Amino acid sequence: MKKISFKNFRRFVEFPTLELGKISIMVGRNNSGKSTMVKAILLVLDYLQNQQYNEFSFTNKSLEDANIITFGRAKNNKLQSTNEISFQIEIEDYVFSIFIYGENDDTSASVSRVIISDQNLNTTFEINYITEIINISKSTPKLITKFDALDDLIKEWEEIGKEIQKDDFKKISPEGLRVLDRYNSLKEKIDSLNKNLKKESDEDENGELFNLSYSLKSNLENKTEDTILQEFVSDFTFQNDAEIRKLKNYVDEIAKAKKIIESSTDSREVKENKNKIDIINKKIELLELTDQTLEEKIQELVDIDNYRHELSKSIENSIRAIKDVHLYYLGANPSKQSALFSIRDKQNNLAQAIHDFKQSKIYPEHSEYIFVKKWMKKFEVGEDFNIEFYAGEAYEFYVIDEEQNTAHLADKGMGSLQAMMLILRVATIMRKHRNNLKQITIIVEEPELNLHPALQSKLSSFFHTVNVEYGIHFIIETHSEYLIRKSQLLVAENGYTNPDGLNPNPFKIHYFDLENGPYQMNYRFDGRFTNEFGTGFYDVNNNLIFDLP
Repeated sequence: MKKISFKNFRRFVEFPTLELGKISIMVGRNNSGKSTMVKAILLVLDYLQNQQYNEFSFTNKSLEDANIITFGRAKNNKLQSTNEISFQIEIEDYVFSIFIYGENDDTSASVSRVIISDQNLNTTFEINYITEIINISKSTPKLITKFDALDDLIKEWEEIGKEIQKDDFKKISPEGLRVLDRYNSLKEKIDSLNKNLKKESDEDENGELFNLSYSLKSNLENKTEDTILQEFVSDFTFQNDAEIRKLKNYVDEIAKAKKIIESSTDSREVKENKNKIDIINKKIELLELTDQTLEEKIQELVDIDNYRHELSKSIENSIRAIKDVHLYYLGANPSKQSALFSIRDKQNNLAQAIHDFKQSKIYPEHSEYIFVKKWMKKFEVGEDFNIEFYAGEAYEFYVIDEEQNTAHLADKGMGSLQAMMLILRVATIMRKHRNNLKQITIIVEEPELNLHPALQSKLSSFFHTVNVEYGIHFIIETHSEYLIRKSQLLVAENGYTNPDGLNPNPFKIHYFDLENGPYQMNYRFDGRFTNEFGTGFYDVNNNLIFDLP
């Protein structure tokens, strides 16, 4: 997943496009919208992966963590003029837009439109469930993407320019020289891109290769493709092929009739063929070709037919991109401090984490087992562990220290329980997807619960190491200043650069401001931020010290 945005959902009239990184960290006050963004991701992915038709459910079992239940709880109540919620999510090269509407008590909303944009092939599929029409268009390469790239370069250049102007900027230091080099390099890129874009703007017609609509297939019970979306596109190409044959037949019949008229001396035969031409022309008028001739219309249909394989491949790849996303949600529910962890206790996250770990058949020789030992030691839980299963009902989790003494995990304190829940969950996910870890995204809510500051900072090291070594992505909701500060240190220590650099920064931090909405915090090369957090986060500690008598 690359980006998420939405409108009229929960507290947001308009949630701006938020870019996700390999390690995305969301910070902000309570009720600032962090959980709303997570709920949007859960809902949209569930629809794309499990539904794909004209119903958008809020009550699927996989959506228990979203806790939306009804359309009335999902929509923004500030706007009375609209009853529509829209979501947009970018996965790989595809942008999926979903528009839904409903009544307040509905546990399932109705889907009005689904739009899939293939940014690589400049192809757009729009399925309108209200008009029961599918529209497919393909544009010539547009300049808008290049203009967006230019805007990004200009923003970065301006931010670096602000840094250079600061009094504490050291121009002759190694870090300063690297910043100046980046500044000058960006200026050259901007000038070059500006020049090329002006030239392309003058030459580009910004046209469309085709833009056609057909009726949706009414009987989906007998579908021949794997998914509904593939079925719609397959039926579209079938209808297009039939339309080509029909129009070509019109052309052939008119040509044949004209030939008879020109060569025949039989007045009755001439009249019959003139009537035939009139009938065909009336059929052509019903096509509402506007500025197109019949030949131009046929050519447009043929263009689509020539792209038949590309269109099918595009929608097939978009489905694959959806299916490849494996999303896990680790909530902030505190674990229960008990010596026995019951399988039946679905409300105990740690009990379920232990159960899933054990059922994954992870043994001491496996890398995932070694992973657990490594990180339980770093989080000061113990050196090793042992899990005992009793009567098919519950587990006992023993922690082993350096002297080989054993103790119940429950005796180690709530912080240790929280750390072990996270470590076991990640290890189990690693085992399950060991051949395809780069498609995993784990959402973690308040991982710092019950951890003291030193261990909260180690959370950043944990997420960073798991991402670098295994490729797993994280979306993290947190209130921990220590987790953020450690990410700054990791950026500086690893010499991370901007996303386009040779050593791109895996961290993306977004601050959710209560009044102005979320915005991205931008790291400098030295780990510091180029902009400021809103009030109520980094400034609290300094303000308290300042207020001391």
